Amino acid sequence: MKVRRIGFRPDIQALRAIAVLLVVIYHAGVPWLSGGYIGVDVFFVISGFLITAHLASELSTHGRIRFATFYARRIRRILPTSLVVVALSVVAAAIWIPPLLQSRSFKESVFTALYVPNFYFAGEKVDYLSNPNPSIFQHFWSLGVEEQFYLIWPAAIALVFFLTRKSTWGLIATLGTVFVIGLVGSIWLTERSQPLAFFMMPSRAWEFALGGLLALLVTATSFALAPAVRWLIGWVGVVSLVVCGVVYDGATIFPGTAAIVPVVGTVLVIAAGSRVDDTESVLDRTSATGLLSNRPMIFIGTISYSLYLVHWPLLTIPQIAVGDQRPLSPVVTLALAAAGIPLAWLLYRYIETPLRVSRDKSWPTIVIAAGVTVCLVLACGVTYRGSLDRQFHTDRNVAVSAPSTRVKATQFVPANMTPTVKDASDDNPDVYSEGCHLSDGESTVDECRVETNADAPTVMLFGDSHAAQWYPALQALAERGDITLVSNTKSNCAAYDVPSSNECRTWRANVVRAIGDEQPELTIIAGYVGATGTQLPPDTWGRDVGKGIESLTSATNVAVMIDNPQFGMDPATCLSANINNATACGAPPNQALFADHGEAMRQAAQAHDATVLDMTDYLCSDDLCPVVIGDRLVYRDAHHISATYSRALADAVWTQIEPALGA
Repeated sequence: MKVRRIGFRPDIQALRAIAVLLVVIYHAGVPWLSGGYIGVDVFFVISGFLITAHLASELSTHGRIRFATFYARRIRRILPTSLVVVALSVVAAAIWIPPLLQSRSFKESVFTALYVPNFYFAGEKVDYLSNPNPSIFQHFWSLGVEEQFYLIWPAAIALVFFLTRKSTWGLIATLGTVFVIGLVGSIWLTERSQPLAFFMMPSRAWEFALGGLLALLVTATSFALAPAVRWLIGWVGVVSLVVCGVVYDGATIFPGTAAIVPVVGTVLVIAAGSRVDDTESVLDRTSATGLLSNRPMIFIGTISYSLYLVHWPLLTIPQIAVGDQRPLSPVVTLALAAAGIPLAWLLYRYIETPLRVSRDKSWPTIVIAAGVTVCLVLACGVTYRGSLDRQFHTDRNVAVSAPSTRVKATQFVPANMTPTVKDASDDNPDVYSEGCHLSDGESTVDECRVETNADAPTVMLFGDSHAAQWYPALQALAERGDITLVSNTKSNCAAYDVPSSNECRTWRANVVRAIGDEQPELTIIAGYVGATGTQLPPDTWGRDVGKGIESLTSATNVAVMIDNPQFGMDPATCLSANINNATACGAPPNQALFADHGEAMRQAAQAHDATVLDMTDYLCSDDLCPVVIGDRLVYRDAHHISATYSRALADAVWTQIEPALGA
């Protein structure tokens, strides 16, 4: 097999620049680049092309692959910068991330340092395209895939090379087979388990294989394209990448068939820049590869690896530090992303380059890398283990007391607080564990019913998770025989006639029919104002609430629940850093409450003879909506009341619904 070597390709550096800019701008939250995540697929194709070309050259020159040399070069190219970024990210997490969230980051750092973060994220069923609380190491998933590719690919190429008796076309046929089987398998797996398809190397192998297939065609055959063809496919490839970056979004089923377009587009761009000689035609000067291969793009492409590694912690750590309910502004996120460029250059100049060009022997490089990795894994593991033992409360207890309208904030985190800071996120209503709170993809009525007194009036609970949070209070009333409770709730679907998905509208119509059949004495409707309401003017929100009431009044009396306070940061997370100053995690009513929307709801209720349920006086004083009242943590996250506090409010809820029941 005779193979032409691939020298420095400025067009590939420019393609790397396109890939990393797509990813960085997408992560910075720029709305018109909602599909920028395809940049990772561009990197996969480039890696498949360059690594396969290098391996083919090794086989052609030496008749074998020098595995130790290959892996030593990969180690010097990849590991130093990645390990430095992991270590710096752990330090940054210890400084700026609230203590409650640190253990998760430290745990993820162990998987990252072991080069298997993609296994972890796939196992956790992370939705990369729609993850409200992403890991600071989430971007390392693609590095894990690349490293696993480097581990397998050289041996596979060498084996096929010798089994096919050093046949170029045998290698090409094998890579073609991997491409076809891999693509079909990826599409099949995407339909059944999108996280596995997204994060795992086998479902991405076809992307590397297609890049490798092109590498063999370019370097080991007489493959050549006319200048006009190269000009055309270069522009088609670049345009396809841009279009995918703009058109794709978090709702795109990816990878699946959607990945074909950016992958093929990348192959077209690389093929367009593959010339058999250095002769430049007139068309080359106006080609996509020619115009993009300018100094700024080559510079970005040169630092693309370091930029990819540093941009994500720069964006995520500040956001976690201020709370996910306070999104950083586009100006801030773009500034943070831009700050990654000089930082990436420093990493490239002083870490990546010196070690990459080092002429150290192969085995010492491998041994040192293994030793450094083991040290980092141990350090991350010890840090993680230590974080599990932290206690997020003081040594003081407070007296147990019932909720009151005379709200008095507890100034510290008491030792006897329930739920605890660590348990807050799991303090959910029983509707979740009983399976009758619907999630995305479900629209049929699946009720929870609590009945201990056949003569008690029926109360229907109807709405989203902000309705479900009142289930514990109503459950307590049902268990003592005051009411019969029927619950119909679904995530992200308010009971009101507000703008929503087709799925929500279908579910809402189904519940309205169920209410017509049940004819409950009272239906309590609720919805999360922060999800949709803040996107609507108060009068529009009130009008839509009125429509929701009107759709029910022929079958039931209606009570409208005013929404509860909401906070910029998860209270438990905030308390973990403020155990002696719990009031710092609360907020004044004018910040925590949507007063104008609440007033619009009152007016809508009054206009349709509906009852208003308002627990605000049990949640806020005149100057503060605290997160700890007495011995109870009031919220399980930034905008949901804990099941513990909801149940404690049973008597208060009964006081307000009893008149509406005529009891």
